[in-house]
Amino acid sequence: MVQPMSRPASITHTKEIVVLVVGEVPPPVTGQALMIQQFLRREYEGLRLVHVPLEFSRTTAEIGAFGLRKLALLLNTLLNILMARFRTGATVLYYPPAGPNLNPFLRDVALLLPTRWLFRQTIFHFHAAGLCNLYPSLSPTLQRLFRSAYSAPDLAIFTTQATAEGTEILEAKQQSIVPCGIPDHALPRRSWNTPAAVPVLLYAGILCEGKGVMVLLEACRLLHEHGEPFHLVCMGAFQSPDFQTAVESFIQTHNLQFHVTFPGVLTGSAKAKSFAHADIFCFPSHYSCESFGVVLIEAMSYELPIVSTQWQGIPEVTGKRGALLVPVKDHEALFQAILLLLRAPDLRQRMGTENRARYLDHFTDDVYCRHLSTALRTTAASAVQAVHL
Repeated sequence: MVQPMSRPASITHTKEIVVLVVGEVPPPVTGQALMIQQFLRREYEGLRLVHVPLEFSRTTAEIGAFGLRKLALLLNTLLNILMARFRTGATVLYYPPAGPNLNPFLRDVALLLPTRWLFRQTIFHFHAAGLCNLYPSLSPTLQRLFRSAYSAPDLAIFTTQATAEGTEILEAKQQSIVPCGIPDHALPRRSWNTPAAVPVLLYAGILCEGKGVMVLLEACRLLHEHGEPFHLVCMGAFQSPDFQTAVESFIQTHNLQFHVTFPGVLTGSAKAKSFAHADIFCFPSHYSCESFGVVLIEAMSYELPIVSTQWQGIPEVTGKRGALLVPVKDHEALFQAILLLLRAPDLRQRMGTENRARYLDHFTDDVYCRHLSTALRTTAASAVQAVHL
């Protein structure tokens, strides 16, 4: 179903730019879906947003997977894009391309090839990283389709500079870096002066191998073997039953049953309390599509110190003063970083304070929506000027 966004009465511009936003919003909850939802919720002077939802995945387990149901949804989405284009007169197509996975790539090809030519401008927002890494593995026919679907966008938006590198094949006419941002829903956290009897480690995100969950459990195994008190909360949904079985087997084998809990996907006040009651945020990702890590700025907003990885855009997000970054897939280094913070509450407090300030300066929803809308307006205005020359 196409969802038009309302126009504020205060806008009187006759040259309002109509942008057709094609993208997913929750559920399921992903960083990309949250960012698109956030962008759509606001009103912007000179812009009118019209939304065509991508609704291929109902759960985390369905993300990137093929299914006959998705073929029917693909046709329906294509028809919705075409109807919205002619009904609203949209001149700009805003689209979030897939990551480096074949099924989402084929979906993009099926949607973009019949529609891009109908718009004066195409803007790609790369919430997922690594699309161009897929290109060398494709057959010559699929490589031609890749170039036809993705080449020469009027604007390519990336969340970090690191994920913009190596994308020359896109031949984007303009490029912009727009970091993600979230509303400040942080609850007052437990005082650093009254530490918990058992320090709480928090992970948030999809529960899968690529996000470093097994690496984190290996680090927790070492903490347990060293007699270090801790409790790990892994917030999120398992990507697959097989991975859940592997995780549960590991926990049983290493006697971590009383040290690790899995509350599932949490939202609202339950999610806020999990962040507010944590002592350290752990995110050892090596996920191929990782471009930013919205959960990192959630942790920052809650004044949490971070342990994460030197992976893709993560170092740009965390900076150097509020996070300890370790090599990917290195559970020993992860263990040492967590142990350092567990034994140094003053350091945890200093890092948390730095993260809260960094969030307020760079990663609020106000900053995100202002930068994103400016990038869209600037690109669209350049096309209008070119038409009049």
